[in-house]
Formats: sequence, structure tokens, C-alpha cells
Amino acid sequence: MKNRSLVLSLLEALPMAVAAEHEEVLAFVAHHNLKGKGLGYVDVHLLASAVLSRLSLWTLDGKLQKAADMLHVRYRGGRA
Repeated sequence: MKNRSLVLSLLEALPMAVAAEHEEVLAFVAHHNLKGKGLGYVDVHLLASAVLSRLSLWTLDGKLQKAADMLHVRYRGGRA
């Protein structure tokens, strides 16, 4: 990989998200009425982690983007 050291240092500089536990993800689905919204387990896990970490979520997936918007974690460009 070209610029391997640079790429690795940039990845290390990214903020770390809190990983939601399985039970938290299930409760998150119920609390935010996400059942039947076309989101998979990984999608909901990402949303829960973004909310817990107070981080923005960037995605091109329409359903995930809509849910992130509803939860006020959708990345809007510029600095998060």
C-alpha cells in the first residue's frame, strides 16, 4: 500500500465509537421504534454506537441515512 504509514496514522486519529452491547441494541430498536424500517442488525448497531458516542454517521444507504437523520446523528458535511 502506498503511504502505508500515513494511512495508518490517519486511521489511528479517527475518534473511537462506544460499541453497544447486544441487549442495548435490542432496547435501542424498541425505544426508537426502528422495527420494520428496513434496517439490519449491523445498521442498528452503528446507529446505537453513534448515539452513545455522540458521533455523526455517514452513509449512502437511504434507510440508514433516514434513521440517522431521525436520531440526529446523520453526518452533514464539514466537521462532525
